[in-house]
Amino acid sequence: RTITPVSTLTPSPTWTMTPSATPTITATPIDCALQRDRAIQFLSEHPVKIGDTTRKVVMMTYDDQGDKKYINRLLDIYQSQSCRATFFFIGDRMKEYQQEIQRLVSEGHIFGCHGWVHEPYTGFDDNRVLKDLQKWIDLAQEIVPNAPLRFFRPPYGDKNDRLVQLAGSKGFQVIMWSHSSGGLDDKTAQRVLDGVQPGSIVL
Repeated sequence: RTITPVSTLTPSPTWTMTPSATPTITATPIDCALQRDRAIQFLSEHPVKIGDTTRKVVMMTYDDQGDKKYINRLLDIYQSQSCRATFFFIGDRMKEYQQEIQRLVSEGHIFGCHGWVHEPYTGFDDNRVLKDLQKWIDLAQEIVPNAPLRFFRPPYGDKNDRLVQLAGSKGFQVIMWSHSSGGLDDKTAQRVLDGVQPGSIVL
């Protein structure tokens, strides 16, 4: 792209200035490739396991979309408390949840990738991983065209350095968790309350 700096000069009554040619700065393909490589390297080296432990903030995250009635109930609760959460969706289920995805994005929650299928991605070759991530991105952009797509949580939390790097090549930072709710049962809430600390990422 071309960036053209513009300056406005007000000449004094006794002299005038003839502006010189406006300089232009053009980003070359080499510059763009270098920036992309640096971004991929950063994402590949910085999977997130815990938040800022110096602040009394807990990050609530949800995987596998769940039942529609639960998603909408959660969104109602977060809306009433002016809080936000992160929801990781499986790609081959997203069409069923288009309205819920559009709602959560419009209300300021984070919409994250949980793979195209809920299977361990460390067992897939590079081409399969990249193909699945791209399929997820393509469908997500159809459902919420302007939503930022920045985070990936591997199904089952199954990851290795290769998967983190492949995710980074698609612009995803891997997000894990530091505290698990243990699933959905009558002890879920208490397990969360008993285990959270400043900076906890709750699954």
